[in-house]
Parts: sequence; structure tokens; C-alpha cells
Amino acid sequence: MEEQDYIELNTLLAKLRVVCFKEIGNPDTNTPERERNYRLVRNIDNIRKQMPLKVGDGTISMIK
Repeated sequence: MEEQDYIELNTLLAKLRVVCFKEIGNPDTNTPERERNYRLVRNIDNIRKQMPLKVGDGTISMIK
């Protein structure tokens, strides 16, 4: 994965997380939809925490 790809991925995940929090905070959002958004936020956080990466020479790769 190129460094720019990784940056774009993180940007998209951050934007999705913001959208989820906006839906959670919306009083018109029903409970099942709110729970779905909570799960998405937790999944995004887990992806970020559990993806060990090695950065070098302008590329980013997973550590195996």
C-alpha cells in the first residue's frame, strides 16, 4: 500500500466515523439504526488499532 493510499483510507474512515456520530446524535434516529452506527464506529476503531503497519521508503505494509 502506498503512503498516499493509507492517508486516504484513514481520511475516509474518519469521515465515516463523523457521519456515524452525527446519526447517533440525531434525535430522529431510531434505536436499531443508532446501534448499527455504534457498531460501525467500534469496527473502525478496531481496524485502526489492530492493523500493525511498517512504514518505509514511501510505502506502508502490514507486519506479518
